[in-house]
Amino acid sequence: MYKTLIRPRYSENDAAGHINNTVYAVWFEDARREIFKLFVPDLAPAPWNLLLVQSNITYKAEVTWVELVEVSTWVARVGNSSFTLYEEMRQEGTSRRFPKRPTFKSIQFLGLPLQFLHQSSKVWKNTQN
Repeated sequence: MYKTLIRPRYSENDAAGHINNTVYAVWFEDARREIFKLFVPDLAPAPWNLLLVQSNITYKAEVTWVELVEVSTWVARVGNSSFTLYEEMRQEGTSRRFPKRPTFKSIQFLGLPLQFLHQSSKVWKNTQN
């Protein structure tokens, strides 16, 4: 399991006074950096051999910009050509606490070379005509 600390910025607040829901996907992506390094050690954009095929976020509680946020990331399932990660986010501190069930996110990656993906997309496009 990998743990990443995120320092929320005031600019990530919305009019309701909590972190905007669109920000969480960015934080989860940042927390996946160590997982990405297992596949692309230097994090170079080419050749990038991972494709995000599904992402789900379940919102359990609000997050504020006052306290640090801890994101835990781990591999939940490994298949033949894909794997599933789970991530959970917690905000500790004196001012706010998530309930016992933190915000969960499950994502599934397809680990195929980009050449294969480009070829597959061309084939798919040709079948749509």
